[in-house]
Amino acid sequence: MEEAADHNTKRWLKPEEIMQRRRATRTNSTNDSRKRRPLDDCTTETLNRKTAKRQNPFIITSSKDKPEIDEGKSKNTVEQRDIIDINDFIERLDTDANKVREIEEEKVGGVMDQDGWCDCCPTDWSLKTRLRVTSRRSLAWCSHMKTCREADGLCGFVQCTGYQTEDCQPAFKRCLLQWVYPSLPWLQLFPRTQSDVKHHSTSELDPQCCTALQEEWRESFRSVYHMLRSDRCPFFYLCAAHFTVVFRVKGMGGSATIHALLTPSTKGIRDALSRESVQYSMPFMSQSCTPSSDVTAATTNFSSAAPCNTETVSRTDKDCDDIDSYSSGSGDTTEPHDWLESMGLDTTAFPTLDPNQIALHKLRVGHIDDRPASMLLISGLLNVQALFNYLLNSTTIIPVVGAHAGIPPTILSPRPFEGATLKCQRARYSVIQVAQGIDSKREDRAMQQFHCVDISGPILPHQLVQLCQLLDTTQDGDYSVALATHKPTVAFNCSMVGNGNVEMTESDAVRYGMRWETLQLLSKTGSEKMNGLGTRNVLCTEHLYRWT
Repeated sequence: MEEAADHNTKRWLKPEEIMQRRRATRTNSTNDSRKRRPLDDCTTETLNRKTAKRQNPFIITSSKDKPEIDEGKSKNTVEQRDIIDINDFIERLDTDANKVREIEEEKVGGVMDQDGWCDCCPTDWSLKTRLRVTSRRSLAWCSHMKTCREADGLCGFVQCTGYQTEDCQPAFKRCLLQWVYPSLPWLQLFPRTQSDVKHHSTSELDPQCCTALQEEWRESFRSVYHMLRSDRCPFFYLCAAHFTVVFRVKGMGGSATIHALLTPSTKGIRDALSRESVQYSMPFMSQSCTPSSDVTAATTNFSSAAPCNTETVSRTDKDCDDIDSYSSGSGDTTEPHDWLESMGLDTTAFPTLDPNQIALHKLRVGHIDDRPASMLLISGLLNVQALFNYLLNSTTIIPVVGAHAGIPPTILSPRPFEGATLKCQRARYSVIQVAQGIDSKREDRAMQQFHCVDISGPILPHQLVQLCQLLDTTQDGDYSVALATHKPTVAFNCSMVGNGNVEMTESDAVRYGMRWETLQLLSKTGSEKMNGLGTRNVLCTEHLYRWT
């Protein structure tokens, strides 16, 4: 009987009852305060039971408990909050605008923020021996160049056309081309290091060949100088064995006149220029040097030179005191003379023991000669012409021993001249793997792939600027450049040469064979932070530049 009763209670459900159970399940799922109950536990009585309507917990039953709201005050509060938000937004806009305006006035040639980021690439007048471009994006287009693209770049460089094209391969080809004289493929003509002189004691050229080469060099030097004077060439470099000269037209580096820079200089060069009536100044010194006051200016003003550090200044002051003691003949400085007189010898027969000569030699060798501070600035057409005549007719600028014996100085120019050879720097593409993280010795370290392009050869200032502008477009403003600088030429980065920015026109850019943006950067006055220094690294991130 009990089994029959249980069988009667567990009867089959009708469709209506099943739909009621489903509705109850949906109601239970939407109610967060009630736990979900299984379908089997629900009974017909529970489903048919009518529950009371839920009461709103936020309702206010008593009118006394209802807070009094001032509609006018609430409206004013909302409006005041909106006005405050708008004022904050306007203040932020004004602050950003003022910051940009202050930065533009502070940095010449580009906008630089407080963190050292600038919106334009640096202008470095020192010569570079090689560089490496590194980027996360592919640089294979630099090596695998099509024949037609290479021909377009070569013709565009020679004819000074095609600078507005968007094709990257012809533009990269133009960045590698320059005019050189002389061109001897079996001999390295730049840079001319002292190691070459040690390993080669005799000249590899026949004396007749050297004579013919020097005569052709004079014609080429005269031609490129006339190109400069006629405003057809913006600048060119003359690289000798012991010094380098850069000739620049009016407007380059912010200078208002045609000028030339020579570095490093020595006492012999300065005396030779004085004999040729070449008036020069030393920008890194606080006073101009004249033929009669070269040593005096160096003695009194080198301690206040711009690129000197504290140790150099203290050492200079100490040596100046030693010079005064030598000249006054006090202390132990007269011991050599006293000893010679005690031996019955004439002191004039030993000029190297003269205290004044010793002091002059110490000053010349230790602080001025062969240093960036010895750079000479020759301004004005008459003085530059006198310097050109001296270099054209001088025989001391041509070495007589070593690997470069009888070979005249190297001329580097962005524009063609008589006898010049069109040279292209070597570019090599590669892919490298760089370990990420501080601990690069771990076996499970992460490796990241970078694309590199190595360029070797003399790199002129406009080539570096054009290359950075090209990479800014092709690499989406994300790359870095490592540079190797020819150290004797770092003094060309001098902000004291120009006294302001000279306006250049687009017709000047066409005449010089450059892009308008490149010429604008080259015509700016150099930054004071780069005085006597060369750029070693250039980092570009999100089209902003930072360099060291």
